[in-house]
Amino acid sequence: MIKLIRAEYKKRIYSLFFFLAFAILLFYNIWDISLSYFDFDIGWTYFLFQKLPHIMLFVCIDTSLKISQDLCGKTINNKLYMGYKKTEYYLSQIITGIIEGLALFFIDTIVIILLCIGNNYTLDVRISTLLINTLIIMFMLSVISIIATVCAFNIPNRIINLVVIVALSLILFQKGDDATLALIQPKETIYFNDSVDEVPIENPLYISGNKRLLYNLELAVSPYAQTQYAKYILFEYEEQKNDCSLFAKNYHYHIDFIIIDIITVICLYWIGFGVFKRRDLV
Repeated sequence: MIKLIRAEYKKRIYSLFFFLAFAILLFYNIWDISLSYFDFDIGWTYFLFQKLPHIMLFVCIDTSLKISQDLCGKTINNKLYMGYKKTEYYLSQIITGIIEGLALFFIDTIVIILLCIGNNYTLDVRISTLLINTLIIMFMLSVISIIATVCAFNIPNRIINLVVIVALSLILFQKGDDATLALIQPKETIYFNDSVDEVPIENPLYISGNKRLLYNLELAVSPYAQTQYAKYILFEYEEQKNDCSLFAKNYHYHIDFIIIDIITVICLYWIGFGVFKRRDLV
């Protein structure tokens, strides 16, 4: 099993697609951090976690391509003939997708930290907070990786597979972005105040009541929405965190994300495998 995971991991890490994803992240960060001018004080948190949707889109596309190649080319049969079970192959692809997503995420984070140090930007967040929120993000990445893997296994046609995974990802990331932008609106703002005093007034974009509850529900159950929300997670004040959590409102971190993501991973794993093991691979 470990040998199979190592082989699948190397096949992805040493592929042209992975190096392309790495190059895009590298050049984007250089442009965003080293080649851009900011006329205000800026810290590391401004750059962290921003490219998670791009990273996950890379992983979804690569997962579709690699698994479709095995299924359509019957390469999977060679692995089954070598003694690997369907369960082992299925699990190895899920783990490989998660590792690939985490590898790109850590590469992106390390590049950001090095560039921020080189540009003398301040570390404006506690290391403990950064580590805990990184753990939360690892669960988000894991759920999206398993969704891509399950889709790739259960849609036989390679082109349809890729179109479905990319379209589904783009739609859900956009919905997550809409929910995020609605939830991060403060109750009061100075931007709609026409007076000279710039006194905070009630924000007309702030949502409340059942509408907020629905957005909170979407944020809690959708890893795509959580991924879009992650870019703001280090900027949260305590009252904002309480306002945007579905439950565990008095806890400092979004453990509601972790709990629901774990449940989602377990359910998707068994549903996806239940369909996959009935497929005739010969």
